[in-house]
Amino acid sequence: MKRCQFLIIAIIFCGTLPTVGVSQYNLGADGRNEYARGQAYLKINYFDAAMQSFRKAVEINPDYIAAIKALAGTARTVKQRMDPKLRLSFTTMLTMRKFYAAKAAADPKNAVYQWALGQFDESPTEEEAERCYRNAISLDAGFLEAYQSLASTLLYRGKVADARVMLRKVYELSSTDPEAMAAYTLHVNEEDPSLYVRLTEEFLRQFRENAAGADLIARMAANESDLATRITTLERLKALYPPNESEVTEWYMRFLFDAYLRTNPPNALSLAQEMTRLMPVRSFAKMDWQYFSEYAQSLVLARSLLDQNSYAEVSNSLAEAKPPYLVSPDPQTILRAEAAAKSGKANRPYEILVSAMAEQPSETLKPILMRYSVKPPAQVEEDIWSARLKKAPTVKDFVLPALRDGKNVRLNEYRGRVVLLNFWYPGDRASREEFLYLQKMLDRYGPQGFTIITINIKPEENAIAAVLMDRYNFVALCAPDDKWAGKNYQIDRLPASILIDRQGRAVFRPEFWGSDPRHTCELEVEAMLAYASKGRQ
Repeated sequence: MKRCQFLIIAIIFCGTLPTVGVSQYNLGADGRNEYARGQAYLKINYFDAAMQSFRKAVEINPDYIAAIKALAGTARTVKQRMDPKLRLSFTTMLTMRKFYAAKAAADPKNAVYQWALGQFDESPTEEEAERCYRNAISLDAGFLEAYQSLASTLLYRGKVADARVMLRKVYELSSTDPEAMAAYTLHVNEEDPSLYVRLTEEFLRQFRENAAGADLIARMAANESDLATRITTLERLKALYPPNESEVTEWYMRFLFDAYLRTNPPNALSLAQEMTRLMPVRSFAKMDWQYFSEYAQSLVLARSLLDQNSYAEVSNSLAEAKPPYLVSPDPQTILRAEAAAKSGKANRPYEILVSAMAEQPSETLKPILMRYSVKPPAQVEEDIWSARLKKAPTVKDFVLPALRDGKNVRLNEYRGRVVLLNFWYPGDRASREEFLYLQKMLDRYGPQGFTIITINIKPEENAIAAVLMDRYNFVALCAPDDKWAGKNYQIDRLPASILIDRQGRAVFRPEFWGSDPRHTCELEVEAMLAYASKGRQ
């Protein structure tokens, strides 16, 4: 699955920017008419007719940049969707590659022809496409489309720093274009957070009405570890880009819900009720927010019952409540422990908190646990690990080939180390985005006995997976087929990870989306390394 539409967010922006630099030579009426006809076919999903019209436009005007890009993009869309016209897609790409190879040979100084060769490159690693785009830029230093395409290819090949340079060039060549600024801003996020904030604020000053601003603010919130500041940032997102108008805002309101639940549950309930009203009837989002509302209602009711000294009823209110995805269970745990304590069940609060800490380490719960404990800290830690390991099954062993050299690697060879087993594939944007963070974890904890093993679950993408993994210090493997991870390790969404202790047991299944899940994963790794350092079994 090459150039998946969700692969890298910059690709989204690249398709919308104006072309400067080279001109689109001799665009006759026939070429423009065929291009317009192709666009009309695209709107009704007639991909074969669209490809034929775009191809005619290109054959009439070989320098027609918009038509070239539309033809290559439509052919890839057909390929990604495994459309019945798949053969036409392959034929089109091959034919146009030969067409522009001949054109480039006849006119080697034409930058458009070099760029077009990259557009119709079908190599799995896009190494040839990168070469073609660089050739085009060397022939025309103002060729914006070539910089955009090169940035996309560099991101696909994992050359993030080089891609950032190209995105900055696009921004400089088109400084008044909001999409160019947004693409560049997003890609300085990991490298320079302070610059990211400055560029985001500048974007909002200049292009407040542009929808890309929602993503920029949302990532500011995800980067923020201070809960109060995160709330303020998410409230700003909601005010500037209403959730019924922005899918980005709708999704990130889940994090505002989580933050409210920890600080002011009635606010969480009000937010969930408002979101339920705003979402379209019978939509998945509406169903999600109905559940969020029910969950918040159970916590608000539990607090009310506690205030009324109806301790036994609190357990009934919370009995069936399950935190929504990526919402912290801590507020519910605290309410349960408080109700048990006030009802006179001496050991029950401790048991509730130990069980919660066994499921997931929490800096919020730890001091509360110690308040309810009569045991020394070392014994409390033993109780947590005892509960934790009761639910930690031994991970099934495997032997898989390494991406780099094809040599077989066995999971059990890593007994004695804490292992994060990560499942991914190159076409998944979220998988690729978390690798920078995973590498930072490996740099930090590797010397203490921590290893990261990544498994590409799509063998057809092994070539580009190997290119990407060359930039990281992971043990990089490949699965035999795309059903292997689900069948053997119950992986139902990607990216996914399993944290394995030195005895080979699956202790945690961490998440990496957003600030808190990342920090929680760090707590999980630190807990496992500390336990191992004490010689525990």
